[in-house]
Amino acid sequence: MKADFLDPCRFLRILRKYIVAAMTLLVFLSSGTKFAQAQSLSLLHTSGQNIVDANGNKVSLRGVNLGGWLTIETWMTPADSSGLPDNFSIIKTLDNRFGVATEQGLIKTYEQSWITTVDLDNIRAEGMNVIRVPVWWANFETLDGQWRLDAFTMLDWVVSAAAARGIYTIIDMHGVVGAQSTSQDTGQQNTNTYWNSSADQSATNQLMMKIAAHYNGNPNVAAYDLLNEPMNAPSNQAAVTAQNNLFNAVRIQDPTHICILEGTFGSWNWDMLPPPSTFGWTNVIYEMHEYQWSGTASAVQNGAVNQVSQFKSHASYNVPGYIGEFNDFGNSTAVWQFTTSQYNSNNLNWTVWAYKSTKGNWGLYETNSNLPPIPNIQSDSAATIAGDWSQWTTANSFFLNPTLAPALFGGVNGDGGINSGAWYNIVNQNSGACADAAGRGTANGTAVQQWACGNAQSNQEWQFQPTDSGFFKVINRNAPAEAWDILNVGTTNGSLIQLWNPGGGTNQQWQPVSLGNGSFKFVGRGSGRCLDVPSASTANGVQLQIFDCNATGAQAWRLVQTALANDEYSRICLMIA
Repeated sequence: MKADFLDPCRFLRILRKYIVAAMTLLVFLSSGTKFAQAQSLSLLHTSGQNIVDANGNKVSLRGVNLGGWLTIETWMTPADSSGLPDNFSIIKTLDNRFGVATEQGLIKTYEQSWITTVDLDNIRAEGMNVIRVPVWWANFETLDGQWRLDAFTMLDWVVSAAAARGIYTIIDMHGVVGAQSTSQDTGQQNTNTYWNSSADQSATNQLMMKIAAHYNGNPNVAAYDLLNEPMNAPSNQAAVTAQNNLFNAVRIQDPTHICILEGTFGSWNWDMLPPPSTFGWTNVIYEMHEYQWSGTASAVQNGAVNQVSQFKSHASYNVPGYIGEFNDFGNSTAVWQFTTSQYNSNNLNWTVWAYKSTKGNWGLYETNSNLPPIPNIQSDSAATIAGDWSQWTTANSFFLNPTLAPALFGGVNGDGGINSGAWYNIVNQNSGACADAAGRGTANGTAVQQWACGNAQSNQEWQFQPTDSGFFKVINRNAPAEAWDILNVGTTNGSLIQLWNPGGGTNQQWQPVSLGNGSFKFVGRGSGRCLDVPSASTANGVQLQIFDCNATGAQAWRLVQTALANDEYSRICLMIA
């Protein structure tokens, strides 16, 4: 809203407010650990085919895998230049050369460089609300089977720091004791002894019990992914039985968290998993992975359609569906948008593989042209290895993939990566102005207009609260009992937008649809028409309307997640005072 620049007293008050806010923000950001620990999300559980929070609100999970981080996969990371095949051989070589203590310190350097708080900020900026974190048994034990004193250090950090940004964590058991396949992604390539070793199976069950006991009751953990890709099991039944044993092990220690069971073996589809009632599984999600290795656009699109078809054909299972890994390879943004649109509009949760990668077309962030050295684990000194690994931060060595980023931003087509717990400025592409509740109004009938964007101005901050099927009600921060409403339940061109108490009508529900450039159009559920600035005006005070969707800048809107708003500044100032 317009400020009275002629009032010197008001100017000084405003100036003082922002000076104090800036100073306190610096103090606030410098105490990152306290910030991370202060935030708690709402504990999730399943309800039919939906994931819901503790209050029963639907939460659709959209995000990324932190591949190559706690489980180092040499094909996609700068881990070693000497040809060591897997995480196990890297640790073993470092142990033999420098001793366990130095090895653990070096691996910690790698981990603290590969993923930092900047990366979690990047994920939040993409509008995502979940990370899937692959772990393996050697994160928790030494190679000779001794429990590590720092077993949970990095995992605790990411769970807490992600939650501080409104992001849930899925703990994914990527590599069990003895390995569940011959793949290097288990941490130990060409092993696969788990299936024939009762000792390995028992040790894995015990490990999952310790993880479950540690995170029991922690609302920032979304779920436990029990067994990643058991694709070299001796039979399909063996893969199911192993996951049932892990489910039961977790439930001994943690009765409340969601467990995720994978159909990523055999024919890699829903037919691999039985109805949950077969084993008495409750509070579970079924997970699939989607990779079309031919890489053609048509194959990728058909794969996404097939995932939707499989989910729908198993509706009788009455469990949520989750695409835990997928990648559309080198295809265009439009193909990626097709995939995520299919998943979003059909109530499938997803996490793309992966957040970052040194291998082309495999990361939301890809390597730039100025690459740091990759250490030789078999010959370099410990200092050289640490120095090389420390340079591989995202800020130093990666750039945002321009093909993936527009398709993944905001979860595409709503009900997903848009963080339903966050607040956003909604900025028009044509005018650069913000959606604004006129006069800071809080009553029914307050006009929703465009106005020059202010700083931490709560009547310009909006929250997307999911209804169903990719639609949201849009709530004003200054008037949390009010939502976007089409006047008189209008459906025709020119019907105006106001605030009104949400009653569940289709005139109060909106679907964000990605335009592929980081912007969205907002489509009214009842009208099928788009949120629009009349006559493409750039003036302050123009009330918004619905109009036939026409792909103009007057209907393109950018979401800017707000940082600390007025009430948060006030809390900090009161604390300092």
